[in-house]
Amino acid sequence: MLDVYICPNCELVRYVSKDKTHCFRCDVEMKHADIPYADYIKLNSEERRPYILQAKQEP
Repeated sequence: MLDVYICPNCELVRYVSKDKTHCFRCDVEMKHADIPYADYIKLNSEERRPYILQAKQEP
């Protein structure tokens, strides 16, 4: 099953099957988005924005 991860620095989004991953660009730990992959890919860019903002705000 794929999970959605978002970089809190550059906003890169990755779909991975691992538990954790690092951003290729920033080399920081990416944040897990609280939405299933199958639902995330159905969203448009405006609907995805809250998940990106959430990743930027998490410690």
